[in-house]
Amino acid sequence: MTAAVATVRSRLAALVPRRPGRTAARWRGLTELARRIASLCRREGLTEADVVALVLLDGPGAVKEARLRRTVSLVFAGETPPDARATATLAEALEQRFGESLGVENLAGPVARLLAHVSELVGAVLGFSCLYLVLGGLLEGQSERFPTLSPTLSILVFVAFLALLGLFEALHTSVTQLKLADLRALATTHPRACALHRRFYDDTGIARFLAGRQIVVVVTVFVVAGLSSFPAMEELPFTSVAIPGPIQVAVELGIPGALIVLWVAQLAPQFYATRRAVRLMNTRAAGWAFDLALGLESIGLAQPAYWLARGGARDRIPSSPAKRWEQDSEEIDGAGHVSIGHRWEFDTEEAHLQVVSTTAVRRDGYPAISDSSLILPRAAAQMQVSTELSAADESHLLPAPTECEEEDLPTGERRLRKTMVPAVGSFAAGDRARAVVEADYTIPVCRDAILVERPIRFVSWRLALSEWPRHLSAVRLRTYRVGADLGDLSPLGEELLLEPSTGEGGLPAISYVHSFPPPHTLFVFEWDLEWR
Repeated sequence: MTAAVATVRSRLAALVPRRPGRTAARWRGLTELARRIASLCRREGLTEADVVALVLLDGPGAVKEARLRRTVSLVFAGETPPDARATATLAEALEQRFGESLGVENLAGPVARLLAHVSELVGAVLGFSCLYLVLGGLLEGQSERFPTLSPTLSILVFVAFLALLGLFEALHTSVTQLKLADLRALATTHPRACALHRRFYDDTGIARFLAGRQIVVVVTVFVVAGLSSFPAMEELPFTSVAIPGPIQVAVELGIPGALIVLWVAQLAPQFYATRRAVRLMNTRAAGWAFDLALGLESIGLAQPAYWLARGGARDRIPSSPAKRWEQDSEEIDGAGHVSIGHRWEFDTEEAHLQVVSTTAVRRDGYPAISDSSLILPRAAAQMQVSTELSAADESHLLPAPTECEEEDLPTGERRLRKTMVPAVGSFAAGDRARAVVEADYTIPVCRDAILVERPIRFVSWRLALSEWPRHLSAVRLRTYRVGADLGDLSPLGEELLLEPSTGEGGLPAISYVHSFPPPHTLFVFEWDLEWR
């Protein structure tokens, strides 16, 4: 068994990408993506079988399982996989499981790179041309509805209304993003955002704001459209060159001005608000905009719209467990439980169990992590508990020596409670802490359990054999809801049978992965194993 553990560790140590070949030259970002996948696997202590099980949790999708396995093997061998699609699928699955970005969006082939360059060129030419036509028309006083305004005043009015429209477009995005959020933890650092949130957290509040906001948008767009329409413009601004026919039609319709409004006052503010919704809500301008929107709505201008939209039950939209995990770990707890993994390796003489529990730190100054999710069967012949700490830049952190408490559970398992503390200072955002238990059993083992006490991204369980057995049954999986203590168990659903599949070396193996299990859940695995 010691040799098997050494083999796994040697494979993890080999996760260093080698020099890229022709595939990397064709696909920009492929070598870097493979390096990041290898780095994540090395940091989390994942084997090839673990990665395949995580990726295949929701099925291989458009990529066949054989291609995924081949790609995983190449990544673990330190090579750049030639299959870019399979590599992207692998990276996306790992991003979803671990909640971090590996940079799949940076992967681009020759055609994609060419289209990106063409898109950038078209955008630059179109943007410069529209800005030239609109500013030139305003400075020459050719505005359709406001020809008497001076050039300076025309520019100022145009910019002011663009800014007003941009503010309401950004608030629209922020409101819809934060409607279901819990901002109580930000009351000290973002007081204005919390005060505004109380005004639109329910359907009535958000409907009132959206109604008043739309009134402002309609008026603003009407004014901006009148300013930036130049039907009498026949020559390019500041020249005597006639405007070509197709461009003349676009100028008469006000399309250059409409595109400026789209880029500057609609899309850009919305893109900003998707990343900084809370920061935007915490500004004085957001409060003034809310007062204006609610004041306009109170006049009754939107009342016919309420009549038309009245009736019908409200749809129930399930919240995302990934978003809940992110919010709890970042804003409430300061750290999030990423995963619990149990890996069994059996041979004819003994069984080896590795339990790995990973926690991600999301807040600077986090003092210590207490992990009580380390559950294993009793009567281990030998057992070792260790702590592995790493920083955001993947450098190793020296852990302080701490005690490990043990507790016998009513279910027959043993629970370990390990406290993890850096030797110097506190945890910082981006740090990771892994509690690892290595246990050897010389007596037959046919039962295991995983306890989930708090929100977690996923749990994984795997059983592998070193040679063919006389008999290996399907693993019987029962799930329980834990009450006041582990003696108070309520069954959840029906018993599942986990059938063996083909693992490394063609030997039988059984894997199970569960994403975002609810807290206070106990997974119990039982099986029968006989050797020849």
